[in-house]
Amino acid sequence: MALMLGGSVQSIQAAQPDTWGEAEVPPQSQEAQILAAPIKRSEVIRRAAHEWGTNVPYSQSRPYHPTSYGTYRRDCSGFVSMTWGVSDESGGANTQGLAGSGISTRIEKDQLKPGDALIDAAGTSNTRHVVLFEKWADAARTKYWGFEQSGTNPTVNRKHRIVKYPYEGSNAHEYKPYRYNKIVDDEQSEEAVSAPVQAVYEQNTKTTEVFARGVDNRLIRVWNTNGQGWSEWAAHGDWQMKGHPAGVYQPNTDTTEVFARGTDNRLIHTYNTAGAGWSEWHVLGGDWEIASDPVAIYQPHTRTTEVFARGMNGQLIHIWNTEGSGWSEWHAIGDWHIQGTPSVVFQPNTNTTEVFARGTNNQLIHVYNTNGGGWSEWHALGDWELASDPVPLYQPNTKTTEVFARGKSNQLIHIWNTEGSGWSEWHAIGDWQFKGTPSAVFQPTTNTTEVFARGMDNRLIHTYNTNGSGWSEWFVLGGDWEAASDPTTIFQPNSNTTEVFAIGTDKRLIHIWNTPGSGWSGWHAIGDWQLAS
Repeated sequence: MALMLGGSVQSIQAAQPDTWGEAEVPPQSQEAQILAAPIKRSEVIRRAAHEWGTNVPYSQSRPYHPTSYGTYRRDCSGFVSMTWGVSDESGGANTQGLAGSGISTRIEKDQLKPGDALIDAAGTSNTRHVVLFEKWADAARTKYWGFEQSGTNPTVNRKHRIVKYPYEGSNAHEYKPYRYNKIVDDEQSEEAVSAPVQAVYEQNTKTTEVFARGVDNRLIRVWNTNGQGWSEWAAHGDWQMKGHPAGVYQPNTDTTEVFARGTDNRLIHTYNTAGAGWSEWHVLGGDWEIASDPVAIYQPHTRTTEVFARGMNGQLIHIWNTEGSGWSEWHAIGDWHIQGTPSVVFQPNTNTTEVFARGTNNQLIHVYNTNGGGWSEWHALGDWELASDPVPLYQPNTKTTEVFARGKSNQLIHIWNTEGSGWSEWHAIGDWQFKGTPSAVFQPTTNTTEVFARGMDNRLIHTYNTNGSGWSEWFVLGGDWEAASDPTTIFQPNSNTTEVFAIGTDKRLIHIWNTPGSGWSGWHAIGDWQLAS
């Protein structure tokens, strides 16, 4: 047997390693002209997965392969040139051209995103190679999914496989990450952000208060005290924010505190203690920037308020304030990287704060701190992939922490841990599909866990489990009203009422509620101010 590489015939030996390399390209064509139009990351991955099938044999010498975007060489750099949209002159750029400043920019490992590449531009045309990066294969970022035009003799073609970072073999150190200069991030969809409104129950005054970002990017709020009816909307200050706010109630000082990501990506906050009026906005954590909405939790055993977010490098970061001590600086927790917005739950039975997130491989990962003893290492829970941020819920009747998410098939999936039992496996709840991120609430009067979501037709759907008797079927709530956002849910102990909020199709806040024995109300709008989704 023999294989044609670079125009020369080479004998195939037993256990031949993967074959790579590329054709010699004229120096004037090494940095080929690139298309003027930017290309989205999702389009680069689509081309890699579908435009160039696995039946295109690797070759440095065969006729170029015709595609919808030009005719490209059948080697590793010709394949990546096609996915990036580099001109098909000479069948695309070679690895040295792809790594050149006219086509790409050198980046760091932590900056890798779908559609970037690992390039070995050193050596000769028979040793150089390029792999298109798709996503991380583990949360520790030691392996990644890549597309490459290579293979093991005699089957040498386009492969989609898990690769050890940065690559295998004795020359792995030569592989460096690069970003195509014309690649652009896909627009963030509404399913990739946290719930657009935040509801807080303030027990001292029996008040439910809802916070949101107005269409002018300022914080707006509306409230209802002890069922007396909803206030008018009010704006707070003139600072603007990105994304959506997070609120927390601190019963030790009767303080409601709201956190948000400022327009410069720094954490900002404002607070109201015992009804004395809202403070001005202040920046927390100096110049550290956050890449997600913040999430906040109050820990009663230490009277500590703690805020978590995804840092600009993808790591989990946190900042905290223990009563009387002032705010700490920002600190990173571990070195695993996350997607989206993290979520947090406090478990009073063990005084544990636990943070959940979607890893870069879309698996659920978590880290925890019990009684202030320091943060654990990160761990993955199961191997199911998530299509939304996780939603944790603590159920005191069974001392169970349960995490819900939207699975890859758009069904509701969940995993749980009852004190002393360890984590279950993942399970799906029903077969209804939904959009975005679900919302969950525990109702202590009936020991019911209830999950709400936005169905594929934008109507509100829900399922529930009372006293561990099993999950109900899915049901539609609110008739034909449609929501334009994920739902937010809160339980109000003064009236034993579960209330769900969402943004309506006209951008107004809408809500629906259920008090035991009364059944679900219809949808109603609160005021006429418009909210940013």
